[in-house]
Amino acid sequence: MLVRYAILLAFILLASSCRDSEAEAEEASTVSTARAVLDDAYLFSAREGGTSYVTSSGGRRVCVAEDSALPVRRGELVEKVHSVRSTRALVSMTDGRKGWLDIALMEPALGENALLANSIDWEDIRSEPSKQASIAKSGDTPSRYGRNSPVRVAAWHYDAELYRERKTLETLKVWAQIYIEGELVGWVDPANIRLDGQIHDRAFAPVWYPVRWVSRLLGDGVIAAILILPFYILPVMCGFVVAKKLSKLLRFLPNIVLYLIIVVVAYQIYSISFISVVDASAYRWGEGRMYGYLLFGFLTLIVMFGALKAATQSVREGRCPACKRWMGQVQRREHLSTETETTTTTTRYGDGSESISRKTIEDEHWQDYCRCSNCGHAWSLSRVERR
Repeated sequence: MLVRYAILLAFILLASSCRDSEAEAEEASTVSTARAVLDDAYLFSAREGGTSYVTSSGGRRVCVAEDSALPVRRGELVEKVHSVRSTRALVSMTDGRKGWLDIALMEPALGENALLANSIDWEDIRSEPSKQASIAKSGDTPSRYGRNSPVRVAAWHYDAELYRERKTLETLKVWAQIYIEGELVGWVDPANIRLDGQIHDRAFAPVWYPVRWVSRLLGDGVIAAILILPFYILPVMCGFVVAKKLSKLLRFLPNIVLYLIIVVVAYQIYSISFISVVDASAYRWGEGRMYGYLLFGFLTLIVMFGALKAATQSVREGRCPACKRWMGQVQRREHLSTETETTTTTTRYGDGSESISRKTIEDEHWQDYCRCSNCGHAWSLSRVERR
């Protein structure tokens, strides 16, 4: 039942997110205006890197763009911004070229419909794009702006001379001049800003967009994360399918190897999925963001270990120890015994009163009797269920 629910929910979310993404793309193409490139730049083939250092004829190390980078001249026009990742945006130029351009190199500034990724105090806002600049606080300026406050970037600032030397803004200090809730407040570190559609570099888009859609629908990333938890049996299921396929080709593989395959495959999928879910919903988790991370991590571990337990049990029951074929079936389950452990806790208070609480744990011992329909081999499995 849980698997059916997860698959059904997946199709609903993916279909909804696709409609949402298509609507956003259509809206963006309708309202977007051409943006001018502020400096001689490059369209990189990847969202990071693209430069290297070489030694010139004079013995000086200089930074050069890789051959795959396309040069762009100052004043050329960006026709459309497709997506935003880290410090770069995937753009199309008016002449048809496409690549990754540093975000701060476009005017009008890229940064409409942004949000504060972190709560910031008035000490974090500068009157000029410099750490040494004075604090941009006036008498009627709030002392603190909360996460998710609407932000619009008015301008970007960077060291133009150093940029021309390094060919990219990845390693340079960049500042953003922002409006918060419609008021121009000053210059901040771009790490405090979440641009519309900005995705973590390691996030997986087919997971990220449905989670973002649920987050926007419900307005709470914790709820979105909990709703996505049923999907977390799918990585283990994928690992189980891979292990089963391999065991049919290589029948000599012991079960312990199959368990390792399930864990390795599931871990790879979990690592991508976890980052995607957290990144898509984290900025909706309010001030207690760290508690949300810990809660989701804890729930993830529960679902993961529960799915791993079910997968390993399926291997033990379904794969014959003798002929190594997946023809095993449980013929009978026998309840052997029940062990009961009661813990009593007594709490004494300052007024002399006390309270007593008891917690009872039952361990049920079972014996499962299996038989292979291929070779007739019979075997038994012991297991313990805690209640």
